[in-house]
Amino acid sequence: MSEHSYPGSRWWKFDFHNHTPASSDYDQSELHTLQPRDWLLAYMRKGIDCVAITDHNSSDWIEKLQFTLHELNNELPKPEGYRPLTLFPGAELTTADSLHILAVFSPETTKANLDGLLRGKLNLSNPGKPTAELMFSESASTIVDCIHDLQGLAIAAHVEKDNGLLQGTTDDSGTFSPKMPGRSLDDVLSKVDALEFQTTTCPAFQHFESRIKHLAWVAGSDSPHRTTNTGRRFTWIKMSSPNLEGLRLALLDPESAVRRSDQALSDPQPLPGQWITSVKLENMHLRRNGQGPLRLDFNPAYNAVIGGRGSGKSTVLECLRLAMARDNELRKLGEDSDIWKTFQSFKSQYKAGIMLPDTCISVEVLKGQGESGERLKYIWNAANSNAQVWRWDEDNWQETGLGEDQARAAFPIKIFSQKQVLALANNPQALLDYIDDSIRKQKATWQQKFDEKKSALLAARLRVRTLKKELEKKPALELEYKDASRKARVFANANFGHLLKAYQRASQQQRAMEDFNLLLADDVARLQAGLDEAANLAGTELAQFLAETPAEIAARDNALALKNELVKRYEQVAVIVAQMRSLLAEAQAAQAASAWHQENHTHIQAYQLETERLKAEGINSAREAAAAVATEERLCKQLEQIKAYETELVQAEQAVEAAAHELTHCRESLTQLREAFTQQLFAQNDMLKVSLYGMADAKGAVDSLRKILRLPDNARFEDIWQEDEIGQGIGGILWDATDPALAGSVGERLYNMKQDLEAKSKNILRTTLHGALVKRLDVLQPEVFDELAWWFPKDEVYLEYRRKPGATHKDIKGASAGQKTAAMLSFLLVHGDEPLLLDQPEDDLDNALITELVVEQLRKNKWHRQLLVVTHNANIVVNADAELVMTMDFNGQINLASAGGLQERSVRTAICEIMEGGEKAFRQRYKRILQDLEGQP
Repeated sequence: MSEHSYPGSRWWKFDFHNHTPASSDYDQSELHTLQPRDWLLAYMRKGIDCVAITDHNSSDWIEKLQFTLHELNNELPKPEGYRPLTLFPGAELTTADSLHILAVFSPETTKANLDGLLRGKLNLSNPGKPTAELMFSESASTIVDCIHDLQGLAIAAHVEKDNGLLQGTTDDSGTFSPKMPGRSLDDVLSKVDALEFQTTTCPAFQHFESRIKHLAWVAGSDSPHRTTNTGRRFTWIKMSSPNLEGLRLALLDPESAVRRSDQALSDPQPLPGQWITSVKLENMHLRRNGQGPLRLDFNPAYNAVIGGRGSGKSTVLECLRLAMARDNELRKLGEDSDIWKTFQSFKSQYKAGIMLPDTCISVEVLKGQGESGERLKYIWNAANSNAQVWRWDEDNWQETGLGEDQARAAFPIKIFSQKQVLALANNPQALLDYIDDSIRKQKATWQQKFDEKKSALLAARLRVRTLKKELEKKPALELEYKDASRKARVFANANFGHLLKAYQRASQQQRAMEDFNLLLADDVARLQAGLDEAANLAGTELAQFLAETPAEIAARDNALALKNELVKRYEQVAVIVAQMRSLLAEAQAAQAASAWHQENHTHIQAYQLETERLKAEGINSAREAAAAVATEERLCKQLEQIKAYETELVQAEQAVEAAAHELTHCRESLTQLREAFTQQLFAQNDMLKVSLYGMADAKGAVDSLRKILRLPDNARFEDIWQEDEIGQGIGGILWDATDPALAGSVGERLYNMKQDLEAKSKNILRTTLHGALVKRLDVLQPEVFDELAWWFPKDEVYLEYRRKPGATHKDIKGASAGQKTAAMLSFLLVHGDEPLLLDQPEDDLDNALITELVVEQLRKNKWHRQLLVVTHNANIVVNADAELVMTMDFNGQINLASAGGLQERSVRTAICEIMEGGEKAFRQRYKRILQDLEGQP
């Protein structure tokens, strides 16, 4: 379904008065050249939907225009500017009293039909004259009767101008005098269907306004007669489709169905920002697959669903609630409530409910318009029992994956049954959700600020706990510091540093010299090892070498000579190595007796003696002494940090207090937001008075506070809350903190209560609380009090109503069911632009309240939001001017018997039969009432 394709009534742009070249006074520049095609396209390009063809006393162009329009409708491709156009044949008739009357007939009227009026019923007094100068011999009153006899509509043309019904003169004093005699004028005014004014700022309008306020005032292009004047003036008419019956009904109810172009240049009722386009029910017990799906298409304005008892009206509404994931609103009334239980039964499978295993409910909706518009489909299946959301994208439905909370936020609507409305009146606290939903954008901004301040408070409290944990180390650090400091002082008094330095130097030098001598000894030892391995050099023989020739003998002698030379050199090396070993031993002996060795020994011995003395003072080693010095230094720095922490703790505790107060002020601002909304809401409607007491819902807060404090359900703990036998609070720290009648702000008292509770956990000021509660508080972790720090009770809602203007407001708790329902409906109907769905809002209301409250509010609401109302009351349908009436019927399966606007006869017949007991009963009842009232003062 496109944005502009929907059932029921909508506004059509209607030009009631225009001319073609059939009028002799048509503009000379176009009189002989203008073609019917160009005339029609001129109106199409101006966005006109309906045109009454009203030439002066002539029907000559009727047939031409009808034929050409038929050709345009079938032409492909369409010419530029083409759009659907409906022609209403007619004429501008000149009466014997020189008045101009517009005759307008149905689109099906032919030239021959119209000539039956012009040439059959009426008589020309000056035949042969140009059409603009022709005049009929009958009076305006007679001509109007003739028009009505042919089922046409009679409209007095340009009433304030020449040949107009209301024309007159204004003298120098400003007094207006009508031209037409009073009796004749009254006679015509009582018969015409509408008056055409070119402007309503004229003296004639001001003079006659009180006498003509019941009539429709329309406008048309008229003068000058040329295509450039097309659509200069027009009238918006509300109809289901452009036909005479719809036009007739609209003129009977001008307040609801007629708007002149000087009142509204654009559509008087533009599409709402979001609306439900259709719902489809598939395979329910009340609508099985054999009957096919039941689909209902909706109007973007006011939809009324009617039908007899058990016809499925409320079923449609509850299916919409289910598919749009709005059942959570019933759950908030309490899972023990009859409303919730009834709904749970409704959604369960047959025979407990009406759902089948493969039941599917789908709802299509539109958000926005044009290229920025978004088309969504909500689907509920009995198989998974969860609402799913699909988005139309690239010519296909794409699953969004939205959760139910996100689905509700994506397309907000409000659904209320009469019982739900009464339940809200009986439980005013439930209105907080409604108020918050109405200010959801401001609430979201507030929530962000609240979360930021909450995080700041929790961070500040965590810093305090961290600092206190650090400060708990102070006693142990001080004790450790004293011990380390004592050892460091003993160490410092012993001048141990000089001895340690000399000892470390002597030890290092001694280790260096010993390492050097060891290396030398290792090298000499390796030389000696090499000599030992080469000791068999002298016994080496040249075996298996036979020397017989002189050359062989010479080679043998040379080899033996080489051996002998090597043996000689080996013996020389052995002597040198022996000398090196002796030299090394002599040097080591000399070092042990040297002054250097004696000096080192003295330093080492002095250090060892001092070490033995320090052991007696508790210092077991030089390393421990040095560690004591380092420990003293480290602990000194830690204790200095502890002092800084002590200063910082004071500042951190001040930061916690400041953050807690900021959070409280932020919470108070939510109450202010809600109060501003309710005050603005009821500035124009004081039937209901809504008062908010910030954070004062103590009774509602009891359970949440007990849960935070981890208190068992079976324990009373009257320290927190006490109530009398009827459930009214009478005492306890929560009562004292939230009672708005006590001195001081609730926010400040709540802060003090939280402080006291946290203090009692440390056994401070135990006199206020009983021991059992204190013991419970003693074992709680710090995180529990973090949660308590940002917890606040809800605002308390107090409702007062008054039965009529000027009466005193009274507590709604003492009101009757009807008064409660009326008061709550005034709240629900006075605000919002999201679709509003109501199920039988008239129950418990008397007829006066239905008219005064429901009907009037529905008429106001439908201009800016979509309405869907299930009702048994004809006033709510007819007097609230429903754009679409859907009649439900049950013949073993629920069916849509009819759907259409109030202009459609079948719809009006259904309303009369279902809601009034039939036409005969309706007429008889009202005849008796009216006859009884006749002659009464």
